[in-house]
Amino acid sequence: MPCVGGRCASGLTCVRYFGVAGPAGGEFTSCELPCPEGKCPVGLSCTTLADGPGPVCR
Repeated sequence: MPCVGGRCASGLTCVRYFGVAGPAGGEFTSCELPCPEGKCPVGLSCTTLADGPGPVCR
């Protein structure tokens, strides 16, 4: 879900990224639970979304 005004629900982080077109395609935002160290809460796993916000818990 996109960030609204740069904000997300409690516990989520607004992640900014570019898609496959790079900066020419514009910047996207998404409310995510990042997992830069590969760790996620129980029941979720760290995955990297292609052309997306990078490593996030899903």
